[in-house]
Amino acid sequence: MKNIAFILGTRPEIIKMAPLIKEAYKRGLSPTVINTGQHKELLYSMWDFFGIKAHYDLAIMQEGQDLSHTCAKAISSISEVLYHHKPDYVVVQGDTTTTFAGAMAGYYNGIKVAHIEAGLRTYDLSSPFPEEAHRQMVSKIADLHFCATESNKHALIFENVSTDKIFVVGNPGLDSLRETVLDKLEDDPKKKKHKQILLTLHRRESFGEPMEKILQAVNYLVEYGGIRVTFPVHPNPNVREAVSKHLKKCPEIEIVNPLDYFSFVKAMWDADVILSDSGGVQEEAPFLGKPTVVLREKTERIETLGKSSFLVGADLSKIINITISILSKEETFKRDFSYGDGYSAPRILDVLTK
Repeated sequence: MKNIAFILGTRPEIIKMAPLIKEAYKRGLSPTVINTGQHKELLYSMWDFFGIKAHYDLAIMQEGQDLSHTCAKAISSISEVLYHHKPDYVVVQGDTTTTFAGAMAGYYNGIKVAHIEAGLRTYDLSSPFPEEAHRQMVSKIADLHFCATESNKHALIFENVSTDKIFVVGNPGLDSLRETVLDKLEDDPKKKKHKQILLTLHRRESFGEPMEKILQAVNYLVEYGGIRVTFPVHPNPNVREAVSKHLKKCPEIEIVNPLDYFSFVKAMWDADVILSDSGGVQEEAPFLGKPTVVLREKTERIETLGKSSFLVGADLSKIINITISILSKEETFKRDFSYGDGYSAPRILDVLTK
């Protein structure tokens, strides 16, 4: 029986790893779940919601800690657990500091590394930073690469990764949507008097002038009339300071604390358009049939560009014009399964348990 260690520490990681962990239990395995604690307050409600628990909470974060210290502490702490358990596989997801540290800890301990959401690329190490560097480096040491799409597979082949190590399985984050939320949303009728925008902002490359321009665009949109904005504000002080300084205070803009998973997905479902710099939202929104204005200069999620997602960066006029164009259309966007069909976890476990 395979011994598998799942390493996570951020909100997106638990969303995308939960289906794998539950599938492992379903198959009679005894996985080891390691939480680095990279996101502390954002994870509290997630464990109970998904019905899983961490066997180790490494609590790596300290106030004011920079990336290098976070990474070093994560590698050291994860290595201690792996040395004790000696799993057959270390499974990491995405491109966070936890992802990179988990892969390195596995590599240093001679344990095979499986990378979920492999092959995403912008080929610009500064965008997104530091995620692009993390995922490229993880690809160099991973033994198994689980891709969401064919384009992700081709990126790895271009980098000389052997095809027998690459598996196109979809994104397991969509398994979470299908298993826990989708049926409740589809039974919920829509009754709205206003066009609804959901806004999310959190990436480092958005800090400073780009975020200021984005918030100015939001101010203009609510002045346009008949538009309401819901904005769950990330706890990062750079985001909160920008919101306080640049975002208009008015009834049309509802500023809320970070939403729990169900509430956030419902906010996506209720939105007419989503403005976001998030990678996960770019996968979830098409699955829900929601158009997305991507507030980034570059994106690694290219499958829906020009169809249901629109890359605008922090360009004031593009944000305003494309958002209004979407809101003015009468037809709805159809659900798009470019990033997966919601059945990725069984495919991944089939490979891990061979």
